[in-house]
Amino acid sequence: MQKGVQLEYSVHFPKLDSNGYKLVSRLLFEVNEVKDSAGGRWSSITKRGYSVAEEKKYERKIVLQCDGQHLLIPYDFYYYDTIFTKDIHKAGQVQDEFGYVIAFTPLTDAITYIVPLALDCVVGLTG
Repeated sequence: MQKGVQLEYSVHFPKLDSNGYKLVSRLLFEVNEVKDSAGGRWSSITKRGYSVAEEKKYERKIVLQCDGQHLLIPYDFYYYDTIFTKDIHKAGQVQDEFGYVIAFTPLTDAITYIVPLALDCVVGLTG
């Protein structure tokens, strides 16, 4: 939760014509602003999704909160919002009518993962 920090993820799908996986999108998260307010810390983050086959991208703003004991992460934070057609199919295989194969509307009032910053009550791990 520091201004200017960037985090990049790669999204892979199974190949349609053979075994293995192929890169279909890149996600870049950038922290724009960090504020302390009402006993918590808030980070304003820009999430950008990039096509790997062409010059398409999308962008949206996300806010993360930390209350000092827990980090609250929206359910759809790490999930891709759009996968573009040309990133999935080979050129000439499909009519690119819409430009995308998958497009999710960002969730409003999404379920939030609550991640404890300290595991105070844990006395041991099994495994």
